Amino acid sequence: ASDVYKRQEFREYGSKGGCRYYIHDEWTQQAGGYGLFKIEGSLQLEPQDLLAFVFDMDQVAQVDPTVVLNKVLVTYRGKAKGDPFSAVAYWANNPGFPFYIRDGIDLTTYHKDEDGTMWQMSVSLTGGNFFQSQPGGFEATDRIFGYKLVPQGDGTTRVTLLCQTVLGGYIPKLLSNYMVCKVLIDYMKTIETTVQKRKETGEHQQVLKELELDG
Repeated sequence: ASDVYKRQEFREYGSKGGCRYYIHDEWTQQAGGYGLFKIEGSLQLEPQDLLAFVFDMDQVAQVDPTVVLNKVLVTYRGKAKGDPFSAVAYWANNPGFPFYIRDGIDLTTYHKDEDGTMWQMSVSLTGGNFFQSQPGGFEATDRIFGYKLVPQGDGTTRVTLLCQTVLGGYIPKLLSNYMVCKVLIDYMKTIETTVQKRKETGEHQQVLKELELDG
């Protein structure tokens, strides 16, 4: 996964709110025109704060207004306290009228390097008949959704987010890519303030404890 973050074929696509975003043309073409985006920015949070945010579905729903439902279906814990864990999660997002809901099931996990860098990665589970999109919806696929979180030693984290989601259905590709990019940028900008507010109420610390990310 780390090779994807290092590849040089990304083309600058724009910037907003202190974040810069890029598109990978070759991988976009391979996915039928659905963009592979990379977003880079710096957030006033520690890597474990970002991980807790990703795995706390309630927080994600607060930040992304397109979320209809986010739910962890099952969690696979490590053998020892504080070991990385994996989860299977259902997600459903509403692109807005006149388009139908898109949903999918993702396998998500993370890894921590010795230098404190954290990696989070999600991919959709596809194939077979184990999942059917809800009535009136379209099954979508996260080909890749993941973070590289590098602590800066001053309470900030250098964040790189990769995302390539195949929405399917009848949304024009240019519009699909615009919508995904907009949501991702707004998502990145809002994480910081959302986590800070939840720290003030103690909710965030509770999530860290429940996920064993407070060690």
